[in-house]
Amino acid sequence: MISEPEPNALRSCRRDDLHYPPQENLIDGENDRNLADENNDNNVNKEDSLDQELQADVSIKSNPKIINLKLSQRLVGRILLQVEDQGKAWYVNPKNLQRYYLSNSQNAFKIMHELSQGISDQDLLKIPVAVLNNNILNDEDSDNDGLSDRLEKGLGTNWQNSDSDSDGYIDSVEVEKGYNPNGPGAINFDYSFSQKMAGRIFLQVEKHGEAWYINPLDLKRYYLGYPEDAYLLMKTLALGISDKDLNQIEINY
Repeated sequence: MISEPEPNALRSCRRDDLHYPPQENLIDGENDRNLADENNDNNVNKEDSLDQELQADVSIKSNPKIINLKLSQRLVGRILLQVEDQGKAWYVNPKNLQRYYLSNSQNAFKIMHELSQGISDQDLLKIPVAVLNNNILNDEDSDNDGLSDRLEKGLGTNWQNSDSDSDGYIDSVEVEKGYNPNGPGAINFDYSFSQKMAGRIFLQVEKHGEAWYINPLDLKRYYLGYPEDAYLLMKTLALGISDKDLNQIEINY
């Protein structure tokens, strides 16, 4: 932050810096008047310059769009809702700490894919899966196992069979308890990896490019199936923010 100096102290200091010619160098009264006039002009110019500097300091200090890096880092990877402006949605990109406007479902889906990065199936399995109420995404659950059809397609489970691996446990129970719904045994989650990847968006490069968002709050991955899903999900996970705070996060144009 630029600290604003005391105007009087600053002006006093600058006046002391002015170098007046020694009296013994003055030859006559005329020279004395000329030098005095010149020094007065210099004083006025320096005062004007100081006033401009002070105004610049005040302008910078009071600018509402000064970037607040601490705030940006605290909200990295979050979806923000502009509560004072019609609930506009923004995404804070972990890579550059800039916010991106999610104007509608198609735009949100497009931005999410543009900002995503590839991930292997092995690494993706280290991150727990989030299970949302199907009503939130307006999706069907054809086999009534507690997982939406689109989420099952993202997970690779059978959306027409409530127990994809036929082990006696329905798919949603296995997912929520940390077990593999497609095979035997528990999944070894790596929570330090999840923490490191918080707020990022991943594409499964070894499958069909399924997109996942890692929520910084619970460190779980949320499936971004269709554009409408992605937008509704973002709104569901969003954090309300005031215009004043939002303006302190750099915008990406």
